[in-house]
Amino acid sequence: MPQLSKVVTTAVAGALLATAPAFPALASAHPAHTASAHGHAHPAKHADKHAAKDKLTGPRRGAAHAIAAQLKSVNRLVTKAAGLTLADGTGLGTALTAAQAAVAADAAGVSSATSVKGLRVLVAAAVNSRQIAGMQFEIVAAADAAGVQAATASATVTDLVAKLSDPTIVDPAVLDPANGLLAMDDATARLTTATDGVASAVSTILAVAPTATRAESHAARAAAQATLSTVSAALLAAAADITQVQTAYSL
Repeated sequence: MPQLSKVVTTAVAGALLATAPAFPALASAHPAHTASAHGHAHPAKHADKHAAKDKLTGPRRGAAHAIAAQLKSVNRLVTKAAGLTLADGTGLGTALTAAQAAVAADAAGVSSATSVKGLRVLVAAAVNSRQIAGMQFEIVAAADAAGVQAATASATVTDLVAKLSDPTIVDPAVLDPANGLLAMDDATARLTTATDGVASAVSTILAVAPTATRAESHAARAAAQATLSTVSAALLAAAADITQVQTAYSL
């Protein structure tokens, strides 16, 4: 009997040893011992959602700041334009207001942007609108200044023609006024060119939408500047005619 007891004891011990490795595995697989069962981990999809949101926080803030700077610049142009007396002030004001609206729309789009690329597109659009507004202000201010010069010169030409035509001022027997009148005709033609050029330059530049492409805005700027160069040359020629007559006839 003692021998049979020893055999049974040995068999039981062997069975326990055979099953022992399974216990740790069963313990680790038990729901009560998992991290999620104790609330220590988020579902994978929830974690991904937060990661995506955090990824755009910095870029979104940077884009908002950059666009705000563009809007501030356009606002300054609006204020500056309102303080000037420009023949085309109303048209310029309308264009600048449109630029404000375009940049504000870009700013509003920042919160709903879904990628860094999308934010960059918004910033680029705002910068472009601000540049177009600045270009319009610059060209209109220069064109209207040239228009004032043309108007002043035209008034001078009118006065000189009147004097050249008055024998009590320019005696034909002493000094023939014909050459002076021809010079004034030339000056008048030059000033007409200048006046028409001013209107053309302003029309060209104000036709550019705040959302126009860079190529479109560059083309408009080039055309307007070329026209203003012609205006400048015409004003210089008219001024030369005026100076010539004033000197020759002591007027």
